[in-house]
Amino acid sequence: MKSEDEDYPPEDTESSPLPTLPEVPSSPQLPEVPRLQKVEKPTWQPKKPSSTTSSLFGFSTDSADSATRTYSKVVMAATVATSLIGPMVVFALVGFWLDGKLHHPVAYLAGIGCIVGFFAGLASVMDILRRLKK
Repeated sequence: MKSEDEDYPPEDTESSPLPTLPEVPSSPQLPEVPRLQKVEKPTWQPKKPSSTTSSLFGFSTDSADSATRTYSKVVMAATVATSLIGPMVVFALVGFWLDGKLHHPVAYLAGIGCIVGFFAGLASVMDILRRLKK
């Protein structure tokens, strides 16, 4: 039976020198860090509104403040339909719920709720129109 050492050739430590390591290159030279030039801050002056004002659907559009007001008025005008229909639906649903709780055969509280909601919505629309005139 062979031993494990017989498979390998005998080592001759005297005749084989240690392998030499390759030379490590020197580190590369890095360039100088660029220096930024100092730049003066630009001075900004807001433009003065011109004496003539343009209008878009009756709203003046001559400055940023005016544009904001115009936008808010358009948004208010867009909510008119919701302001009229929303209370009618809510009051009608409350009336229908009350009719169910009180076991009414005819949903007359839902009809009354719809009428009350119409007048509440009409008051809301009138308030929006009053604000739009300002």
